[in-house]
Amino acid sequence: MQIDHILAFNAALLIALISPGPAFLLVLRTGVSCGKSAGLALGAGQGVAAAFWTLAALAGLEGVFQLFP
Repeated sequence: MQIDHILAFNAALLIALISPGPAFLLVLRTGVSCGKSAGLALGAGQGVAAAFWTLAALAGLEGVFQLFP
């Protein structure tokens, strides 16, 4: 997998993450009700989860492309 593919995938992931959705609303609600630190912690946790999700997706795609070039 080339670096430009990884960058494009991560750019698409960033756009998906910053668009308002359930995860954004959860972080916003937590930040308002429980404080800034709780909102930041939840946002950081979701970022780590998204990074692992990206890694799993890239590993799976790499395996598929190895089987079916």
